[in-house]
Amino acid sequence: MLTPGLVSISFRKRSLEEIAADCVQTNLRVIEWGGDIHVPHGDFRQAEIAAEITQKNGLTVAAYGSYFRAGEPDQPDFAGIAECAEILHAPTIRVWAGKRGSEECADRKPVIQSLRDCCAIAAAKGLTVTLECHNNTLTDTLESTLQLLEEVDSPALRCGWQPQYKRTAEYRLKWLQSILPYLSTVHCFCWTSAHERLPLAAGVAEWQKFAEILRSANRPIPVMLEFVRNDELSQLSADAATLNALLKKL
Repeated sequence: MLTPGLVSISFRKRSLEEIAADCVQTNLRVIEWGGDIHVPHGDFRQAEIAAEITQKNGLTVAAYGSYFRAGEPDQPDFAGIAECAEILHAPTIRVWAGKRGSEECADRKPVIQSLRDCCAIAAAKGLTVTLECHNNTLTDTLESTLQLLEEVDSPALRCGWQPQYKRTAEYRLKWLQSILPYLSTVHCFCWTSAHERLPLAAGVAEWQKFAEILRSANRPIPVMLEFVRNDELSQLSADAATLNALLKKL
């Protein structure tokens, strides 16, 4: 089952209560709470408040979106991050695979070891760790992402996915299909190759193909809106309607 949701960092200026209300009003059922503003890393009381608000509104936490960069110095304490995730009832913790792209990174070992450590901490709480597929990290290509999953070699390591619009449409489909066995979450948006934000309706034909691949996994996967055009609530409503209609067809 594919479940529609929202990544809270899409609206960093809105409160916990407003984010939850936005989801209810637009028929989005899950939330990825961000670790920068809405539930700061290590802020256990804020995590408790977010968990209460989520539950009160009949919503579910799909992930805790941390900004932990594996293998880099001066990172927040991952044990505290995992504690926040546990309080939120988030099944997985989003992390970043360093801060250098696969072609620029001369030594992958620090990232690999850091991810192994994170996975051990998360697994002890029954949680998983989700790689953010993003430029300027070791998940900037499909090939490097698969290599990293193999190098870390932990059952607690999962992978998120979002479309890379600087790549070809064929490559995007191949990327999603290839990481499907590891997939935990999906960030849903539509951009041009120049990163201009578009209404989700502009990319609905391609997202139909993505959704069909996701459905083939035959397991629950949250598909969460992110980066709506102009950060406008009206666009969130429109994109949510598009996403809900798309998933209903499946």
